[in-house]
Amino acid sequence: MLAKRMDGLRYRVFAGCLFPNGEGAKDLANNSSSDLTIIPLDVTNDKSVDLAKDFVMNNLGADVLWAVVNNAGIGQGGEIDWTSLSEFQNVIEVNTFGVIRVTKAFLPLLRKSKGRVVNITSLLGKVCLPGLVGYCMSKSAAISFTTGLRMEMTKWKVKVISIEPFFYTTPLTKTKPAIDLLEKVWAKTPTEIRKDYGEAYKEVIKNACVNLLARASHKTYEVLDCFEDAITAKEPLTTYSPCYLPDKLGFQLLGTLPSTVTERYILTYLDTKVKPAALMKKEATTASAKEK
Repeated sequence: MLAKRMDGLRYRVFAGCLFPNGEGAKDLANNSSSDLTIIPLDVTNDKSVDLAKDFVMNNLGADVLWAVVNNAGIGQGGEIDWTSLSEFQNVIEVNTFGVIRVTKAFLPLLRKSKGRVVNITSLLGKVCLPGLVGYCMSKSAAISFTTGLRMEMTKWKVKVISIEPFFYTTPLTKTKPAIDLLEKVWAKTPTEIRKDYGEAYKEVIKNACVNLLARASHKTYEVLDCFEDAITAKEPLTTYSPCYLPDKLGFQLLGTLPSTVTERYILTYLDTKVKPAALMKKEATTASAKEK
């Protein structure tokens, strides 16, 4: 959507696609001008990023590289106890190291043009939610990278911008893929851990995830507007936070409250009397002992 918008504004766009022959890439090619170029790009692969950088350098002609937008991202779901190390590594490799890898590759061109880096992060990089810890970690690190890079690039007059949306309706926030991912993580969890938590508790987490994603806004143009301003404004903001206003105010409030209050409030998302199976069994045993 951003590639189409910037193409419509007569910017020359290099659109990095993980699947350059996929349906998304075909749709982009069929609905944009001949000035837009689709290039293969896997942000987790050094060689792929270097090839993309070389392609851009060799095809700029008299133009300069004005902006790099780091938008690639994947989701993660499931409690830490269920989540394998490889799942943590995967989400951080895309959402954090992908941003670093691409940015570092293109920084020499941006320093010459005094251009800008635009990173899509998340409000969940500032407030951590249970069941999404890996994702929150990856976005928190991306925010820190963006902040640090912005200060370091000031001397080069390169602007570095963070766009921190809450939930909007994109493939990342569709309910079925998110639930499928959670079920996949659960299925890979060692049997003993699954036994301790129990299916009933897993369903609680699933329902909390569904309720959270139900808050996703359909007004995706709000995020595109932030992207456009970050790319085109003479003096863009350092941070944009597109979000449903009550949610935005809620996040700001959570950031100022004591951690005990914040965490107690967040846990209301899991507002249920169902506890992990092992805890319920222990409580039942204790109650029985007291009765005796």
